[in-house]
Amino acid sequence: MDIKNTIELLNAVEVLAVAGAKIAKDKKISADDLPAVIELVKKLDVVLEGIKDLDQLDEEVKDLDEAELIGIVSKVLIIAKSVKSELA
Repeated sequence: MDIKNTIELLNAVEVLAVAGAKIAKDKKISADDLPAVIELVKKLDVVLEGIKDLDQLDEEVKDLDEAELIGIVSKVLIIAKSVKSELA
């Protein structure tokens, strides 16, 4: 089975997590965060695409093979690195 919807959801999570990390980095919300908010708005299509088919995720992840699991874990690690680099 294909993991397209799972990867799209993880792409949405990455966009939201990176934006959140940028905004929260200084532990306050201010006008300095506007570039991060604008960047998030520009990537709203990625977020919407990621949540569009949530109802299909149960079926998609029911019978994952090893390659698909590796793909998902790899994407999660990429997200973690992206967030970590924003917080550094």
